[in-house]
Amino acid sequence: MKKRLSNPLVKFGLTTGSAAAAAAKAAALAAQGVITDRVVIPTPIGLRVELKVKEAKTIKMNQIGEAVVVKDAGENPDVTHGVRFIARVSLVKRNEVIVKAGEGIGLVTRPGLPVKPGERAINPIPLKMIKEAVSEALPQETGAEVEISVPEGKEVTKNTLNPKLGILEGISILGTTGIEEPVSSEEYLCHMKAQIDQAQALGHKQLALTPGNTGVVITKKYFNLEERAIVVVGDKIGEVLDHVGKKSFEELVVCGLPGKLVKLAAGVFNTHSKVADARFETLAALAALKGASRDLIKKILCANTVESTIDLLKEEGLVQAVFQEVAERIAQRVSERLRGKLKVGALIASSRGFLLGMSESTKTLKCWKGLRIERNLAL
Repeated sequence: MKKRLSNPLVKFGLTTGSAAAAAAKAAALAAQGVITDRVVIPTPIGLRVELKVKEAKTIKMNQIGEAVVVKDAGENPDVTHGVRFIARVSLVKRNEVIVKAGEGIGLVTRPGLPVKPGERAINPIPLKMIKEAVSEALPQETGAEVEISVPEGKEVTKNTLNPKLGILEGISILGTTGIEEPVSSEEYLCHMKAQIDQAQALGHKQLALTPGNTGVVITKKYFNLEERAIVVVGDKIGEVLDHVGKKSFEELVVCGLPGKLVKLAAGVFNTHSKVADARFETLAALAALKGASRDLIKKILCANTVESTIDLLKEEGLVQAVFQEVAERIAQRVSERLRGKLKVGALIASSRGFLLGMSESTKTLKCWKGLRIERNLAL
């Protein structure tokens, strides 16, 4: 399904996954003697985007090509802006595309991430993007071995969250859509307000706010809401809520993955990592409230990601109890911010779409689908 860019006036950036995929496609073409300064690649949301190729060369005709793409983050604040992504492609007779990580791509050393410990940090969606982009450039019955490297990766990663997550020696190849929206810019905040205004103008009485694109999918799964009534808020949820409070909506849903939403439960209304972080302290406190052992509380405080705490909470059967409390506190915090003007519900799901917790008020919302509660049985 194709997705329309939400604001054509904003300069959108491209993810590290898109940069890597573009370099790989240009290198695959160069291996066949085709040198180009631009390539078009597919993205997971159905859009095709064009990227500039800084350099491409044929190393060995009909065998090996190399290309360089410089990442453009658009208006999104991103330390990888301007970083070079180099792809080296070797054509092979077997009909498959194999992707390997070279210099500057991080090594995953801890669990709780999309890539297993011991593997290089090329996430599943960008990995698929690279393979699809290369496949478009190959003749039939021809495959390729692709090596992606980021020469500045080892230095750039010092300014990212990778070291804290246990990703060493380089950056991660990330992205779920291939496109970066400037979610923290003032212009994007104006865009979010405009989207809220439009939802009201279209007659919507229910509205949903979610931190990211995955939350849109989760919201559609559990609530009867059109996409125009679902707003991706990025980090500045407090300012967005203040705008919502000036409108005439009757119900508000806050829905998405736990990473950002746990901060909201602690009363943090700007969830950018540079502003505040209370995720693990909040989860540890709520786990203690629900009877967690001292050992479990220590483990939560030392966790790398919020997703990884789910497995920790499973050890004592506290996933549902803790995230139920998180959801209740989110609903309470948001309702207080809105001064009780709207009926508020909150729902948190895992990255696999399984329900972790929801506020009791959620069940009373008109937009609630009333589904059988779909929890991961392993919880």
